[in-house]
Amino acid sequence: MSVDWRSVAREAKRDGALHYEIHGEGPLSPATLAWMDARGKRYSAGTLARFEIREAWLTCYELAMKKRRSRWTSRVITMPTDKVVRCYRFTEPKADRWRVVPTGLSPQWIGNLSGPDVLLCEGEWDCLCAFDRGFVQAATHTAGAGTWFATWTPTFAKKNVTICYDRDRMGMVGAAKLARALWPVAASVRIVDLPLPGTPTSKDLSDFFRQGATHDDFRRLLNGARSYGHSGLRSPGRRHHLPARRPDPVGVWG
Repeated sequence: MSVDWRSVAREAKRDGALHYEIHGEGPLSPATLAWMDARGKRYSAGTLARFEIREAWLTCYELAMKKRRSRWTSRVITMPTDKVVRCYRFTEPKADRWRVVPTGLSPQWIGNLSGPDVLLCEGEWDCLCAFDRGFVQAATHTAGAGTWFATWTPTFAKKNVTICYDRDRMGMVGAAKLARALWPVAASVRIVDLPLPGTPTSKDLSDFFRQGATHDDFRRLLNGARSYGHSGLRSPGRRHHLPARRPDPVGVWG
């Protein structure tokens, strides 16, 4: 799901007065696996183990006058990163599911940034989806599609970066913003146009595979992705021209 920087800011402000505790952590239950499967979030045991996906209870406490008061407890799917645990309240309304334990830390990266070729996805689930289909160079950050920090840019120096964000407006604007940030330092920057209409149920990489696409289908999209320097890519609603750039390597994705 696309998230903009305003949503991230609101979440940070909200969580400043709250405290979260994870307890009762264990393997994903059959009921939770069935819930994930029904929503296009079916992953192999190897992928679940690689990203340490588990299940737990999350309790939210409100901090006031040096005391804390329990506000709610939810069943969550947990996904640890370098410094925090991402908690997905899958039993709650979609717009209010993600929580971070502990709060107050900067956004985190999930996935593989170590190689010369990187596939940047929009969101945790699409990153898992790409990895599960054999694209192990997939990575994502947890700050939302509309957010990019300048301190992240040097990480991608001399890398071949392929961006696969959602096909809604927020995802396309975010992809253009990311491409502009990486273009000065990366060896190449390419953007995938998923052949989806951009509706709430048909806009992202998970939807693409859920609708029957295969590994080879996505590999062809990756190798046919538009070069940022030559495609005339524009951020929707903005008018700007792009400088010329040397041709990008073809066939990065095999």
